[in-house]
Amino acid sequence: MDSEGKTSREMLDNNLVHTGLPPGWTYFKQKHVIITYGLLGLSYLLILTFFIIVLSRSSKSGTPQTEISSALSKIKNEVENLTQKMDKFQETFKHSIGCDSEWLVYGDNCYYFSITKFNWMKARTFCVRKGSDLAVVTGMWQQRFLSSKVNQKSYWIGLYEGDGNWTWVDGTDYNTSLKFWTDGEPSKNNEKEDCAYIDASGQWSSVPCIHSQMYAICQKQHYLNLIG
Repeated sequence: MDSEGKTSREMLDNNLVHTGLPPGWTYFKQKHVIITYGLLGLSYLLILTFFIIVLSRSSKSGTPQTEISSALSKIKNEVENLTQKMDKFQETFKHSIGCDSEWLVYGDNCYYFSITKFNWMKARTFCVRKGSDLAVVTGMWQQRFLSSKVNQKSYWIGLYEGDGNWTWVDGTDYNTSLKFWTDGEPSKNNEKEDCAYIDASGQWSSVPCIHSQMYAICQKQHYLNLIG
């Protein structure tokens, strides 16, 4: 990434400090609200139109009160049915644009914090089997979100060292991306320390990839981001 790209990301992070919103959240929320309330408004408009037509016809034809009451009862039932359908739609919609059960949504992605410990390669295999990969951490607010969820545990992330170069699993340029290493890391004292994890303090550290006492943070895009 060039200096212009880096400046743009810094401007975004600075803007988030003032807005308090994670990346992608405004878009995510607006889409949900617009579709849900748009359909709800259309449904009630149709019911209101039907109600006006019934009253208009009854006043002109002298329709008996019993028939009017029956028509109003039908309208009431339609309203209740529509309300139930909208509630069901909202739940389905939230699930489809959000994340699967036990995943957390943040910004444009879903995150899964494993309850099982692995070495780095097994952790990545675990994530891939869940349709994701180890987390790629490139933003300040993303880092803050993940570090707030570690709960004094250590989690592998998708960063490893190969041929002397640190590399993200998705190809993100490590050299130009933000970094959140704890002091003294990445260590140069041990050539085998070639995989990164978020430690109990929420910062990055490195250990040999064969270390098997780490949990995993899996990351994947949520549905709305994939189709949007």
